Amino acid sequence: MKRENSHDSSKKKYVLDSFALIALAKHETDFAKVEYLLAQAKQGNIRLYINIINLGEVFYTLIQDKKEAAPKLISATEHLPMRIIGIDIFLLKEAAKIKAKGGISYADAFVIATALKHDAIIVTGDKEFKKFEKLVKIEWLLTNSK
Repeated sequence: MKRENSHDSSKKKYVLDSFALIALAKHETDFAKVEYLLAQAKQGNIRLYINIINLGEVFYTLIQDKKEAAPKLISATEHLPMRIIGIDIFLLKEAAKIKAKGGISYADAFVIATALKHDAIIVTGDKEFKKFEKLVKIEWLLTNSK
């Protein structure tokens, strides 16, 4: 994972929801958009974040769905050009407030809290986030469902 350069706060920042990395791992609809963001992050043009809770979601989903391929996919995920955000008291409180509003999972509440803390755009295709479009910016991925 990349270390954040604190001297360049002008770069666009994105928080990947687990939806985005799962779409990439499974080559689902719109995974190319996630690939593009990763390439931009690798070149240093943008900053990418993922909350550790959501990274855990990616891991357990890959273990459930990909079985034998899961260890290789998880290892590849660990080397992506993104910063893993741990849980601090700010994120804990913000996620709790967001979850208390209802209509979103606790893990997704951490995505929103992380985006708020880092003034970042959320990358997801999960429609649970629709309710929070006035609170945070969202870069929508297409989904396989209609």
